[in-house]
Amino acid sequence: MPDISAILNELPVNDLAQKVGASPDDVQRALGDLLPTLVGGMQANAHAPSGAASLASALEQHVNGAQSVDDVDEADGEKIAAHVFGGEQDAVVAKVAQHSGNDKGLIQKLLPLVAPLVMAWLASRFTKSNDAKKEASTEPSGGGLGDILGQVLGGDSASSSGGLGGILDSLGGLLGGGRK
Repeated sequence: MPDISAILNELPVNDLAQKVGASPDDVQRALGDLLPTLVGGMQANAHAPSGAASLASALEQHVNGAQSVDDVDEADGEKIAAHVFGGEQDAVVAKVAQHSGNDKGLIQKLLPLVAPLVMAWLASRFTKSNDAKKEASTEPSGGGLGDILGQVLGGDSASSSGGLGGILDSLGGLLGGGRK
């Protein structure tokens, strides 16, 4: 199963940098913390049956989703971020900015651009998993969706930004059922 670095390697960093008016290096560093935080938030939400069902439904809607920055619907990205982080979005953005050493404004610009790209990436993996295992579950115990998110997060124990655990640990309880 691919990990966070697989998602990062597939993102159009130069296009994102151009879109937000930042250097590719700054965007790459920001994404190194933003991606595990976004996927970690999805995983935290998937621990509740209603959250898992909602995420599975959203993934189904993104199967043929954004593949490039030009395809991204930023309003959709804002909705994804609002669902994932809820009322804690500003605090999460501030923590990601602090951890990555980037300006909070850069993280705020990237989040609605990256969220639909990540959803499309995860949707393609989720549907492949469901096709392979028709019994895949969205129950809080994990099942198909929980397993995919856990494998994506668990596969990157030492990202270039200081380690996946570092950013998720620094977010503490902000992600709900996520790592503490």
